[in-house]
Amino acid sequence: DLVKITSITPGSSEDYPADSCFDVYDCDPYTKNGNYWIKSSSHPSQVYCNINNIPRLRLLYGNRIATPADSCSAIYKYNPSSPSGYYWIKTSSSPQQVYCDMDTTACGVRGVMRIAYLDTSVSDTCPSNLTKYEVNGTTMCGRHNLTVPCDSVYYPSHGVEYSNICGRAVGHAHSGAATNGFWYSTNTNYWHDNSINGFYVSGVTITRGPSNDRTHVWTFASGRLESNNDHGCNCPCAPNGTAAPSFVGNNYFCESATKYNPPVGDGHQWYTNYTLWQGNCYEGSNCCPDDGRPWFNVALFSPTNQDIEVRWCGYPGLNLYGNVATEILELFVY
Repeated sequence: DLVKITSITPGSSEDYPADSCFDVYDCDPYTKNGNYWIKSSSHPSQVYCNINNIPRLRLLYGNRIATPADSCSAIYKYNPSSPSGYYWIKTSSSPQQVYCDMDTTACGVRGVMRIAYLDTSVSDTCPSNLTKYEVNGTTMCGRHNLTVPCDSVYYPSHGVEYSNICGRAVGHAHSGAATNGFWYSTNTNYWHDNSINGFYVSGVTITRGPSNDRTHVWTFASGRLESNNDHGCNCPCAPNGTAAPSFVGNNYFCESATKYNPPVGDGHQWYTNYTLWQGNCYEGSNCCPDDGRPWFNVALFSPTNQDIEVRWCGYPGLNLYGNVATEILELFVY
């Protein structure tokens, strides 16, 4: 028997909605102006599409506040030649200007929204919750209040929904043999709460959601040594290192700033000659597998629009002993 195949224009029915008026035009550029069914966050609704104006609107898509795009990925979809830069995006309130990365370097895909950015080589200022450290020509951002273990910075998603988070960090350790990896997650003598909401690592933590209901995304940990010195403060990959807590799982990078214990008196300094979490481990180390470093990419179980929180955590005291700071932090969502 012959089967009759019919072509259905996206947006022509509620059961077959289009992503946007652009999709209606791309499927049939000769279709007429009129009302079409367009997808929305809840259910499809009818929207008037000026088909005759689509070619012009495509050039303006995301480039003006009056013509905001649905997302960075939508800008790339409809204008593949768009360069990386700032674009206007629809949000839950009003259009916001965000940075869209159209390269594949960051996440392996094009059209991702940058949600957090810190690069002291571009701007030597730090977020207000952090302190700037300048050592040996290196500028870093780290904890401001050294008497508490963690200082945090929130990065808003502007209500934009995403299903993946990717990013990287470049960091340095102070008193390299005093950063303790995940050791704090098993020891409550130094702090009363070593859960995801407390002090569980020497390093930088990335979570999503409010402070009373955090969901772990990624942890950049700084361990004590990369030598054969058995120590619970080493990275999990080093001898006798403490394993990451269950809520972290395998979503972490852990490296050390020193291979051996430094000479007495030399340890209390920033180790700016070694950058953490870049895969530059010492010879013979097991802590730098071929796992995509410096970039991580986490796929979520379900889409969300939660804000991102980044915390810088280290030994709570009156000096920089065991502190960790970053010179680069980039986070993207898509």
